[in-house]
Amino acid sequence: MVHPLTVGIDALKQASPHIRLIVPAAAALIWTLKRITGHHEEPEDLLEDDEAASLGSICSCSVTGPVGKRQLPYKVPAGKATVLLDVMIPTTVAAFWKAIFQNDSDAFERYHASMGDRNTYVGPWREKEEERNGEAEGGSDKLRRRRVSFIKPLKNPLGPRQAANQETFRLVDLSPNGFTVECVCRTNGVPFASSFQNEILWVGYQVEDNAMRLIVSGECRFTESVFGMLKGTIVRESVQGMRNAYNNYFREVVREAFGVIEEEEGEDKKGGLVGAKHGLTDGVVNLAATNPAVFVALLAAIIIILRMITQQQLYTHLLRKAMAA
Repeated sequence: MVHPLTVGIDALKQASPHIRLIVPAAAALIWTLKRITGHHEEPEDLLEDDEAASLGSICSCSVTGPVGKRQLPYKVPAGKATVLLDVMIPTTVAAFWKAIFQNDSDAFERYHASMGDRNTYVGPWREKEEERNGEAEGGSDKLRRRRVSFIKPLKNPLGPRQAANQETFRLVDLSPNGFTVECVCRTNGVPFASSFQNEILWVGYQVEDNAMRLIVSGECRFTESVFGMLKGTIVRESVQGMRNAYNNYFREVVREAFGVIEEEEGEDKKGGLVGAKHGLTDGVVNLAATNPAVFVALLAAIIIILRMITQQQLYTHLLRKAMAA
């Protein structure tokens, strides 16, 4: 007796090309809908053997040398497009690194727990030799990286319920005088996730014997082309998410560990005004990118209002002139 499943497979093979395309097309559609709505398997939060090997062997990655002794001003690299956190902390670079970034620290676990993230995995720093570009022979550098992954619940009722995030930290520079760490965050489970990534730059450097400055900046970078209107929405949501994360939550972790030297009220009014202008400009640009029809209508209304004001001023001026005559 022939199994019914075998009969069905043979019938499908003999069917027309259009019918044979139905099954894989339907499967692809179901897979896509599951990805968009968040119904997909959560990624493994521990590194596989081949992934760990690609990052290298575990290293301590700690500050060495005299603590708190500065010889030359730290060379601060150019930051990303948006400043997410800029605070003065009453501690040394070595103490901050040990409490936040060192392998035995639980700061990142507490940070993600405070944000409601799940399945958080903070891997150790790993070291691997990397050949230098342009070196004829024997040139190499130590590439030090660590992997962090977590599941972030999402509250949008019309979108996916969660997003799987994977961060790769790369140590650029580390000394008692300062440190620079680059981070690339890739997200899965949201629409157009493969088209963009969030890039974050951590810079901490000693400004006094017991005071360091921490600057965290970030930006959204596109790895594939995206339609203009959607691009503006993705950038806006990504930047807002990074702002909330680093400005509201991680600052609490830093304050809990060290305290923060707050700026005096009204100390930098000019900077605040410039920031407000930049915020207004960014808002106009985002509106033009995401809702061009609304932007055109708003622009037309502004032009009409300005014209009415100009005409009223001209009428008043002519009336006063006539009465004076």
